[in-house]
Amino acid sequence: GERVPNTDGEYFVNIAAPSSYISQSYSLKPVVQAMRQGKAISVIEEDDVVLILPSMYTGNADWTNTPHGLVPGGYIITAITNSVMTGQWLHQFDWQLLTTLTLSLLSIFCATTLASRHFAIYIITMQVAWFGAATAAFSFGALLLPWAFPALSSAVSSIVCHIFRLHIEAVAQAAVDAELATAQMIQQTYLPKDQISKGPFSLQSVYQPANQCSGDWWYLFDLENGSSILLIGDASGHGVGPALATACVHAAAYSAMSLFDGDSIKPSDVLRVMNKALHQTFNSQISMTAFAIKLTPDSNIAQFANAGHTRPMLTRAGSISTLSNPSNPLGILAESNFHNKDLLLMPGDRLFLFTDGLTDARNRRFRRYGENKLKRFMETQSALTAKDLLILLVQEVTSFQSSKTFEDDLTALVLDVSPEWYPKVTKSA
Repeated sequence: GERVPNTDGEYFVNIAAPSSYISQSYSLKPVVQAMRQGKAISVIEEDDVVLILPSMYTGNADWTNTPHGLVPGGYIITAITNSVMTGQWLHQFDWQLLTTLTLSLLSIFCATTLASRHFAIYIITMQVAWFGAATAAFSFGALLLPWAFPALSSAVSSIVCHIFRLHIEAVAQAAVDAELATAQMIQQTYLPKDQISKGPFSLQSVYQPANQCSGDWWYLFDLENGSSILLIGDASGHGVGPALATACVHAAAYSAMSLFDGDSIKPSDVLRVMNKALHQTFNSQISMTAFAIKLTPDSNIAQFANAGHTRPMLTRAGSISTLSNPSNPLGILAESNFHNKDLLLMPGDRLFLFTDGLTDARNRRFRRYGENKLKRFMETQSALTAKDLLILLVQEVTSFQSSKTFEDDLTALVLDVSPEWYPKVTKSA
């Protein structure tokens, strides 16, 4: 029967021959008018498929030659629906399916390999290029299926894959962060306070790990006879592995304290026990430098041993000297010889111990901060308190490397000897 369109829009008629799916599109208004006047409607043939869809007219009444036939430019919504329902774009343009699959595979590959920022750039570039090519080849009215479908479908599928990938990565990262937090908590349990006083000796420290877990560590072990052994170490690398190495050697150092009495134990004994434990645990996969010094409140004779560690600096009356007594790092060989050496401490002396994260800090020109620059700093700032010295030192190194974060773990200790110290057992320097 006769059907009159409403005043807000028009009905749209699509006539498609089933054998070839070659279609022509017409407005329903002239058809209705022809029916009212009793005229024959020659555009509709027997066995034709007639699809009537509501459409919003956009104002462009010009007919446009698109990949799927003549379409009046104003009926964009209807044209898209027509293309999907008739299946015309699949039958008449089989290469569109191949294009869709190719773009989808490429987009999914990018979604699973690229970072989010680069993936977003790819999606935007692909959409602009695809629709730009369609516009150049036909007209804005041709931005319909089959041109739109390959680009839009590949974008949607790849975005879903990228979101799923980000979710998986977030879950995995959360698990790693939980493990790192546990390792950090364990490591923090055996790191001393920043400031320690032990008779005539006072210690001030700064500890800045590059990551949540660190390969740097230090500890002051008390002995039964009142002496102490100060240890500082630096495991190769930084992260969970070196952090486990620090826990290993810390436990070994504790066991060494029980193997020897306070009078007979020597720094080389502690390093030897630590070396054996580290080598047996990690089979030479992780090494560690270490420095140990034995301090006795009643004697100005200190004894130290060095296992490949950076040389400590001794400040006395404004002049700087280094303590050299090199040996192999821990963990490389099953058996290593570590040698003890005496150091005569005087009232007012300052001993500076540090890890190579300090001297290996590099600026934008890849130049190291270096030991010479550190010596000059210690000489010019010798009048500062230990706490102020370390604060200023970290600020200077941070300014030198033009970065607030360090690429390697940094640990530094200042051991001050009281100027009023009068040991019972003395030896002249």
